[in-house]
Amino acid sequence: MRNKKGQIRIFEAVFATAIILLSFYILSTLSAPTNPAIIRGEEDLEKIGYNVLNTMAEERIFDKIIFNDDFTIKDSWEDSLKVIFQELLPEGILFNVTVYNATYQNGLVELKSFYHVNPIRNFEGNISKLTFVTTTYVYTTKVYRVMTPEGETCKWATLVIVMQLSRGETE
Repeated sequence: MRNKKGQIRIFEAVFATAIILLSFYILSTLSAPTNPAIIRGEEDLEKIGYNVLNTMAEERIFDKIIFNDDFTIKDSWEDSLKVIFQELLPEGILFNVTVYNATYQNGLVELKSFYHVNPIRNFEGNISKLTFVTTTYVYTTKVYRVMTPEGETCKWATLVIVMQLSRGETE
């Protein structure tokens, strides 16, 4: 009689182990594993976006493209910025850039879209199936000395540049 109890316990243990292994197998096949290539691609896009924006800031390209010497906004600066992004970003990368003017008043920071007439992007069409990575860069322009009726004054702007990058084709 003792032998039969021992055999039943061993059978129960083997059966429970089989059930556990089978459930692990089913869960692993049903769940989608994370694709390291996609994660790596997103990290690469973030680095690319930051490096491009940082290089442009260090070279004061935003000042040269957006502002005249008297701190007025240049005409069609968006088109010039678009051409520069197309040159600096690797081929096959889609981009959408928005520039905001950040102002500080009464303890609050307010972001206003920065005079966009033309979109700064290199694609048209349906992008709903694409995954974009967003890089945000805060840039303070050089100080401009501007003559006003009251005399010389200094002006500058704080820009928040939001760049969205993706790999892929639009439909």
